[in-house]
Amino acid sequence: MGVKDLFKLTNMETLDKKYLDLLQNGIRRIGVDMYVLLHKFAIDINIAATLVNNPEIYLKEYYQRIRIYLESLMNIGFELYLVYDGNKMKYKIAEEDRERRRAQAKLTNSYIEAVEIVPQQMYNFQHYLSSMRLDQEIKYIVAPFEADAQLAYLYKQGLIDCVLTNDSDLIIYGVEHIMFLRPKEDSYYEYKPNDEITYVNNMEKIHLPLIAFLIGCDYFKGIKGVGWKRAFELVKETIKKTKDLPRENELIFKALYNEMKTKKYIKELENEDILLKKYLMVYKVYTTQYVIDPRDSKLKDLQNNVILNEYKDEFGMIGEVEKIMNGIVNPIDNQAFQLVMEH
Repeated sequence: MGVKDLFKLTNMETLDKKYLDLLQNGIRRIGVDMYVLLHKFAIDINIAATLVNNPEIYLKEYYQRIRIYLESLMNIGFELYLVYDGNKMKYKIAEEDRERRRAQAKLTNSYIEAVEIVPQQMYNFQHYLSSMRLDQEIKYIVAPFEADAQLAYLYKQGLIDCVLTNDSDLIIYGVEHIMFLRPKEDSYYEYKPNDEITYVNNMEKIHLPLIAFLIGCDYFKGIKGVGWKRAFELVKETIKKTKDLPRENELIFKALYNEMKTKKYIKELENEDILLKKYLMVYKVYTTQYVIDPRDSKLKDLQNNVILNEYKDEFGMIGEVEKIMNGIVNPIDNQAFQLVMEH
């Protein structure tokens, strides 16, 4: 999920110990990737089997476990901002592989691996929080597309202080304080760019998508023969050779391509023009993907530019922005949610 191997840039800590340190350092507002949390609490075999066979079902036991976890964070002193995924992006190549893996897992009754969280579960859970009178205490928003881009936007706009997720894409989006929650344990990997173990120190944000492009991400398979260490070495060399050039993507990529041609470990390199188009797409996703600004309910890009109607479908179909943001309509088909029968 996200960019391969970037978890190697993190330190593992236990939640209970580190949370108090975060509070003492002024980190109070946590943006939560809710599809990550919904998956985390679907590892009970009975809950997983139920969700696989009836993905829109209302499961109070399931929601209660998630609520208790969220309340434990609130009781420590954190403010929470829940962020849900929206519609699927047309540039995302990883989704087809995931669907195949889930289908295969379902055939073998491997229910935990087969779970797919659908938008109805967001609606169900928010209804549950409302029934527990927690909807006024916990903010939430549904993204037009990827929750990680929406979380990055909230962080850059100063609306949250850190992100709780397990998606390493947040590093490429430029978020500087991330807690990567491990799916089956109460521990997490912490990432901060000033950590001495990272190679991202002082790297200009314009170069971060190069890392995702080289290693491989949800939008491009990566360059064969390049792992995370080699990716950073290639980018470092590219930075050196372009330091006196204008910060234009085409020039930066040309320098990177020339550097890749010198490496013996890269044996199969596609045509420069083909790879340039793929890189520009990756760069576009990580720098200008669409999000919703909760302060004015407007569709914007990650640079905080308002999106005009003629550009609205650049990343995929978007319905009524304010209704999507508030969880009133399904972001995939733009139809109003209906509360399902409680079980």
